[in-house]
Order: sequence, then structure tokens, then C-alpha cells
Amino acid sequence: MPRWSFRNWVPLGRRRVDPDVAVLRAAADQGDAEAQSLLGVLCLSGTAVPADEREAIQWLRRAAEQGEPAAQLNLGMQYQRGQGVAQSDREAARWYRRAAEQGVVFAQGLLGEMHLLGRGVRRDAAAAARWFVRAAKQGEQHAQYHLARMHLYGEGVAQDDAAAVRWCRRAAGQGEARAQRLLGSLHECGRGVRKSRRQANRWLLRAARQGDVDAQCAMGERLRLGLGVRRDLEAAARLLAPAAERGAPRAQFHLGLMHAEGEKFERDLGRAVHWYRRAAEQGYRAAQYNLGLHLADGRGVARNVEEARRWFRRAAEQDLPEAQYHLGANLAEEGGSPQDLLRACMWLHLAEAGGDAHAREYREELEAEMKPREIRRARRMADERAAKLKAHPVRLDAAGWPASGRGRPAALT
Repeated sequence: MPRWSFRNWVPLGRRRVDPDVAVLRAAADQGDAEAQSLLGVLCLSGTAVPADEREAIQWLRRAAEQGEPAAQLNLGMQYQRGQGVAQSDREAARWYRRAAEQGVVFAQGLLGEMHLLGRGVRRDAAAAARWFVRAAKQGEQHAQYHLARMHLYGEGVAQDDAAAVRWCRRAAGQGEARAQRLLGSLHECGRGVRKSRRQANRWLLRAARQGDVDAQCAMGERLRLGLGVRRDLEAAARLLAPAAERGAPRAQFHLGLMHAEGEKFERDLGRAVHWYRRAAEQGYRAAQYNLGLHLADGRGVARNVEEARRWFRRAAEQDLPEAQYHLGANLAEEGGSPQDLLRACMWLHLAEAGGDAHAREYREELEAEMKPREIRRARRMADERAAKLKAHPVRLDAAGWPASGRGRPAALT
């Protein structure tokens, strides 16, 4: 019987494979770890043999226990995904470590991610960085991206913008979409690189074309508003629509604006409300505010003052001055109790501090009808609320932009 060898096979994904599966199976039965490893992969993919997850796991485990590194990597991935075995990050990390210690670059990167996230192992940024360095130096693009971020924020390694940019460029040059998006963000703010909106847009567009959702949102917004690029509503919609369908609230918000303003689409306030609501339910504050406006006025949806107030409050609690103003005005006009008037003044104080142009005048009108002690109490309430907002600032998303839509709502620009 001919001896089986990896040289008889070509990588998965190509059309040609060794037709003599019997030779491979015989070698696996006789304990050949490489044959067992490859047979396990073929059983997983259904290439040259029927797909069978249970049999795949059996072969991968036999090979992995003999120390075959590719089998250890693949078995770890099955545990992480919960395919063919019960999902277990702990088992995944154990097999990744065994493969990583044998020099399997992809396993080193995956083990770094497990340490970074604290999945299956104790969260340890320094350990994550050590594994990422080993993988990154061998050209593993995902490890290079993670290492760039860690240097950028000084997590597990010394904070070093130059090192962050160096690793980011290496990963982006290999087509790592997250690194391309990050490099675009660095060019936008001039951190570690020359500030250049042109370069920022170049890298964001490359990431967006690969389907990176955050980059699609950022680039779609720029194309819609003409920020550093020629305004192109058609191109903006092509980027924003798939991101919105995949659940990105920033894209959903901008699609809502496009439907509300009749940009590229027929003006359709009902569709605008649909997209605002989807973004608002994910906590996107600008969408919460715009949804509140539509509900308060009955545009594209039945008028509902109570629901409008709820959405204004959710946006106001995320420190959006325009929402704070409208919540204050709503409480003053629609509320009926002295407590509503106090809360109205509180929100107007906060809106004024945030730069809303109308809040001060309205607050002074209300205070003209209030007693001095009520005015002082409203001020104390505003100070207490401001302290809470300062203690819990709006978080940033993966692209470096506020995840909840921080900034002046586009509906008011």
C-alpha cells in the first residue's frame, strides 16, 4: 500500500485533492497524526468525504493528543465555536496554547485574543501582548491589529503612538479591515501620523469596501454630508444600507435622515421613523431625540406625547443638550405638577450648560413664576444630575466615534 504523505495533498479551497481517500484513512487508522488531522478537516468541510462533525472531532482529537499542532488549532476552534462539541472557551484556550507553544502563528494570535478578553483564561493584557508580538512578528495581520490598539491605549504594553501606527500600517497593508479603519481614524485626528482627511477617507473607504460595518458607517456619513469628500448620496446609501441591515445604529440613524429629508430616496417619514426607532432601541441618542420629535409632532407616526417624552428622557440622560431642552419644554408644557416644573428647570439648566441656544431664555421665563426656594432646588437637582453624567460619559464605539450618537443631531444641522 502506498505511504500517505501531506505532499500528496493541496490546501483546502482548491479544486484538486488526492482522490485516494482510502490511503489517507488507512494511514489515520494506523496512527499517523498528520493523516488524522487532515481527515478531521476533510470531515468538517465535506471535502472528498461526507461531512460528519462527530467523526471530524474524533480524528482531530486523536491527532491533537499526539501533539499534531494543526489538529490542536482546529480542535480549539471547534470548542470555541461549539461545533461538534459542547462550547468551551477553557478547552479552546487549552488547545490553542498547545498549538501556540509549537509555533502555530494563528494559534498564537487566537490565544492572545483569549487573554485580552478573558475568555477561558484569566484576563491578562500583558500575556495577550506577548502572544500578539510573537504572531505579529511572523506577519499575522490580526495580531498586528490588536498590538496596534494595545500600544495606542497602553494596554499590556507601553503607550506608544509610533509603535501603534507601525503595526497598524503592517496589518492594513495586508488587508486587515479593522486596521484600515483604525488607520483612517488616526489620520483623521493626526495621532501618530500627519493629520489628513484625504488619507483618513482613503483608508476608511478601503475598510468599508471589505464590509467593515464601522467603516461603512463612517464613510457613508461623510459621503452623505460631504465631509472631506464630494457629496454623493448614491454612494452613501450603498454603504449605509448594508450596515443598517446588519444592525449598526449609526447607519440606521443616517438612513432615517435620508428618508426624512428625501435624500436619494422618496421622502417617507414612516420609513424615517422605522430607522430612527431601530437605532434608538439600541441606545443611539441622536436617533432617540429625532424619534421623540416625530412622536411629539405626529410626523410619520401617530402623535404620542408620553412616548416622545420617554425618548427625550433617554437621550437627555446621555447628555444630549437638544434632548434636554425638549424634555424640559415638554415637562413644562404637558406636565401638570409642581415636580414637573422643577424637573423642567433642571433639564433646561443642563441644556444651557451644554450649549443649547434656547434653554436659558425658556428657563428664565419659567423661573419668573417660581419661588426662590424652588429655583434653588432646581439648580441643586441640575448639579447632582451633571455630576452623574460626568461620572458616566458616553462610551466610544470600535471606530473611535461615540456609540450613542454624541454630537449635534444631524436633524438640526
